[in-house]
Amino acid sequence: MDSLNKYSYDEFMCLPQEEKELYKAFGLKVRPDDWGKGDILEWEWAVIKQLQDILNQPSLSYNDMTEVILIASGLPVKEICVKPWYEVFRLYNFIITGVKQINEIEKQLEYEADAREVNAGIDDYSQYGWFVTLDRLAGGDMLKYDAIGKLKYCDVFAKLKLNKTDAQYSKRLMKQNNV
Repeated sequence: MDSLNKYSYDEFMCLPQEEKELYKAFGLKVRPDDWGKGDILEWEWAVIKQLQDILNQPSLSYNDMTEVILIASGLPVKEICVKPWYEVFRLYNFIITGVKQINEIEKQLEYEADAREVNAGIDDYSQYGWFVTLDRLAGGDMLKYDAIGKLKYCDVFAKLKLNKTDAQYSKRLMKQNNV
C-alpha cells in the first residue's frame, strides 16, 4: 500500500486509465472521512441536492467525482489537487455513504398521485427536479432561493415531512367531509 500512497489527487487523475482504475478500486475501500465537515444531515440543503443530482446518475466519471469533492468541500480545485489521492477518496466515500442515507430517508417524502392528479398532469412537474421543492419552499419568491438553499438539510427535510403530513391530513379531511 505504501507505493500507492505517493500520488497527489492531480497526479492520480493523470494516471493511465488502467492504473487509475486500480487506485480507484483501493480508494473506494478506504475509511470514509468527513474532513471536519460534520454530519451530512447538517450540510446546506442546496449542497445536498447538487450532490444527489450527480451521485444518483447511473454512471459516474472521474470528472463527476471531482465535482462532488469540490461541491462538498468548498475548497478551490488547486487545494484538492495537491491532497493525497486517498484522502480525496476518504471524503468521497463519506459523501457516497451520506447521500445513500439521505436517499433512504427521502423515501418518507414520496407521494403517490391518484388517478385524477395523473390525468391533470402532475407528472409534468418531474422535469424540474428539486427546483419545484425550492420554489414551493420560497413561496414562489425567487429572492428567497439562496436563503433556503443555505438552510440545513435536516431542517428542510423536517419542513417537507410536516408539509406532507399536512397535505395527507387535509386530503383525508376533505374525503370525510364529502362522504
